[in-house]
Amino acid sequence: MIETFKRLSDIIGPQKIIWRYDPVLLNRKYNISYHTDKFYEFAGKLKGYTEKITFSFIDFYKKNTENLKSAGIEAITHEEKNSIAGSFSRIAKENSLFIDTCAEDIDLSVHNISHARCIDDRLIAKITGCNFIAEKDKNQRLECGCAVSIDIGEYNSCSNGCVYCYANHNRSTVANNVGKHNRFSPLLLGEITDNDTVRERKVSSDITFQKTLF
Repeated sequence: MIETFKRLSDIIGPQKIIWRYDPVLLNRKYNISYHTDKFYEFAGKLKGYTEKITFSFIDFYKKNTENLKSAGIEAITHEEKNSIAGSFSRIAKENSLFIDTCAEDIDLSVHNISHARCIDDRLIAKITGCNFIAEKDKNQRLECGCAVSIDIGEYNSCSNGCVYCYANHNRSTVANNVGKHNRFSPLLLGEITDNDTVRERKVSSDITFQKTLF
């Protein structure tokens, strides 16, 4: 995956590809030392191929709690989060990477870590050279800074089987949905049939042509 990341960066540029390290989870195998060592290794390999790293800690949802506990994964304490964040921040700085967190309620500003916008209107504006007036997505968590967007994913549609996943919560449904996948279809799952109704979704542009002094 590191080599794939590098090849993509060579094609589109390091500004347009962001490194995600998440979820950070702790158990006997994946302890703080493990994460620090891996983060250091990956940061060194990706230096120059990206400008930004976004990470987050494991979240316990109703759909994944049973799987997490069966794998010995426990909630991360405030002290552990600060320890990990401090190490990550230092390593990121050493490798000229900007670092932030995805939808975390903990204040890590003491480590020079800010809250992320994964759907980042500021970055899009910078890349495209256009000015945007984009609202915060009200359907996301309070700590999420993402601009309004349209989700094209679907629950119970991934066959990877990650223990920490909250998007899959029924194995039989996953198997059934994955079996419907057709790479030639415009749909994520299945195909359009005569019984389906296709509606055009009305959307508007967030680009503004209003001049600004800033």
